[in-house]
Amino acid sequence: MSEAITVTTVYGSKERKMVLRVGSEYVVDPLNSRKMKHRDRRCVILDFVPVSDDHPKDIIAKVRFLDNNRVGRAELDDLAKKRPMKS
Repeated sequence: MSEAITVTTVYGSKERKMVLRVGSEYVVDPLNSRKMKHRDRRCVILDFVPVSDDHPKDIIAKVRFLDNNRVGRAELDDLAKKRPMKS
């Protein structure tokens, strides 16, 4: 797949546009406040992969979560730029 994808996300009055790059660090932060899966987890994008063979145009991110070093999947719309660490 490609090394970078531009994603525009709209939910209600909220809007976010960003470029996602393989190897960069992001945080899972869905605009939908009710969506809780992987919320606030930091991750690094490993690749962009199709959801399934039946839907090759639907792309998601294959990520490595930094809290437990496991590989998982995250929707592109849910990824946001890394927030600064609280001190």
